[in-house]
Amino acid sequence: MPKGFVVALALVLWTALAIMPARAEEDIRSANYLLPHCTPVGTPVSDYYLAGKCDGVVDAAIGMMQMNREVCLPNGVTGGQAKRVVTRYADLTPR
Repeated sequence: MPKGFVVALALVLWTALAIMPARAEEDIRSANYLLPHCTPVGTPVSDYYLAGKCDGVVDAAIGMMQMNREVCLPNGVTGGQAKRVVTRYADLTPR
């Protein structure tokens, strides 16, 4: 095979691979990934790690909002109630 043909073929293959759309990977930091694991208290859990991560994210978000005085929760609000509010908001406002 002529050297020019091999170079041209390699260039065409390289270009084809470069412009192929990459397989989109799921963003594990997004609410869309975590939300299905934010189950209400008392329901069966499919992945305990992600369910716990959801609880931690909700607790941290509420704690930060309270610390910055962006939200004032009534006395007696439980973690389960807060999680329902946050997950409902995330369901209603997809991004």
